[in-house]
Amino acid sequence: MGDIIDAIQHREKRRDLGWSESADLFPSEELVMQWYLRGDFSAADATGVCGEVKEAAPGAVITAPMTEAQAKAAAEKLGAAAVLRVL
Repeated sequence: MGDIIDAIQHREKRRDLGWSESADLFPSEELVMQWYLRGDFSAADATGVCGEVKEAAPGAVITAPMTEAQAKAAAEKLGAAAVLRVL
Protein backbone atom coordinates (compact mmCIF):
# COMPACT_ATOMS: atom_id res chain seq x y z
CA MET A 1 0.00 0.00 0.00
CA GLY A 2 2.84 2.37 0.81
CA ASP A 3 4.29 1.83 -2.68
CA ILE A 4 1.02 2.96 -4.25
CA ILE A 5 0.78 6.09 -2.10
CA ASP A 6 4.41 6.95 -2.83
CA ALA A 7 3.86 6.48 -6.58
CA ILE A 8 0.82 8.77 -6.53
CA GLN A 9 2.65 11.44 -4.53
CA HIS A 10 5.51 11.40 -7.05
CA ARG A 11 3.51 11.29 -10.30
CA GLU A 12 5.38 14.22 -11.84
CA LYS A 13 8.86 12.96 -11.04
CA ARG A 14 9.04 9.18 -10.64
CA ARG A 15 11.23 7.66 -7.97
CA ASP A 16 12.94 4.36 -8.62
CA LEU A 17 11.31 1.83 -6.32
CA GLY A 18 13.10 -1.48 -6.00
CA TRP A 19 14.60 -4.11 -3.78
CA SER A 20 18.24 -3.23 -4.38
CA GLU A 21 18.88 -1.95 -0.85
CA SER A 22 19.73 -4.53 1.77
CA ALA A 23 17.89 -4.56 5.08
CA ASP A 24 18.81 -5.71 8.53
CA LEU A 25 16.53 -8.65 9.19
CA PHE A 26 15.81 -10.36 12.47
CA PRO A 27 17.67 -13.71 12.55
CA SER A 28 15.10 -16.47 11.97
CA GLU A 29 16.90 -18.84 14.34
CA GLU A 30 16.05 -16.46 17.19
CA LEU A 31 12.30 -16.40 16.45
CA VAL A 32 10.22 -18.12 19.09
CA MET A 33 7.46 -20.09 17.40
CA GLN A 34 5.64 -23.40 17.40
CA TRP A 35 7.17 -26.34 15.55
CA TYR A 36 5.76 -29.43 13.82
CA LEU A 37 7.69 -32.58 14.71
CA ARG A 38 6.97 -35.92 13.05
CA GLY A 39 8.52 -39.30 13.74
CA ASP A 40 8.15 -42.60 15.51
CA PHE A 41 7.30 -41.26 18.99
CA SER A 42 4.20 -40.73 21.09
CA ALA A 43 2.70 -37.44 22.20
CA ALA A 44 3.61 -38.42 25.77
CA ASP A 45 7.27 -38.83 24.74
CA ALA A 46 7.15 -35.42 23.05
CA THR A 47 5.59 -33.83 26.14
CA GLY A 48 8.50 -35.15 28.21
CA VAL A 49 10.98 -33.47 25.86
CA CYS A 50 9.12 -30.36 24.64
CA GLY A 51 6.72 -29.51 27.43
CA GLU A 52 3.13 -28.95 26.37
CA VAL A 53 2.36 -30.28 22.87
CA LYS A 54 -0.71 -30.72 20.69
CA GLU A 55 -1.00 -34.07 18.94
CA ALA A 56 -1.49 -33.41 15.21
CA ALA A 57 -1.60 -37.10 14.26
CA PRO A 58 -0.06 -40.32 15.57
CA GLY A 59 3.68 -39.59 15.65
CA ALA A 60 3.22 -35.88 14.93
CA VAL A 61 2.97 -32.97 17.35
CA ILE A 62 2.87 -29.18 17.42
CA THR A 63 5.20 -27.92 20.12
CA ALA A 64 4.90 -25.02 22.51
CA PRO A 65 6.74 -21.91 21.26
CA MET A 66 10.52 -22.41 21.21
CA THR A 67 13.61 -21.33 19.29
CA GLU A 68 15.04 -23.21 16.32
CA ALA A 69 17.90 -24.57 18.44
CA GLN A 70 15.45 -25.89 21.04
CA ALA A 71 13.28 -27.48 18.33
CA LYS A 72 16.27 -29.16 16.70
CA ALA A 73 17.48 -30.46 20.06
CA ALA A 74 14.02 -31.84 20.84
CA ALA A 75 13.80 -33.41 17.38
CA GLU A 76 17.15 -35.11 17.91
CA LYS A 77 16.11 -36.49 21.31
CA LEU A 78 12.85 -37.82 19.84
CA GLY A 79 14.38 -39.07 16.62
CA ALA A 80 12.00 -36.90 14.59
CA ALA A 81 12.16 -37.31 10.81
CA ALA A 82 10.61 -33.89 10.12
CA VAL A 83 11.01 -30.52 11.83
CA LEU A 84 8.98 -27.64 10.35
CA ARG A 85 8.13 -24.14 11.52
CA VAL A 86 4.43 -23.49 12.17
CA LEU A 87 3.63 -20.04 10.82
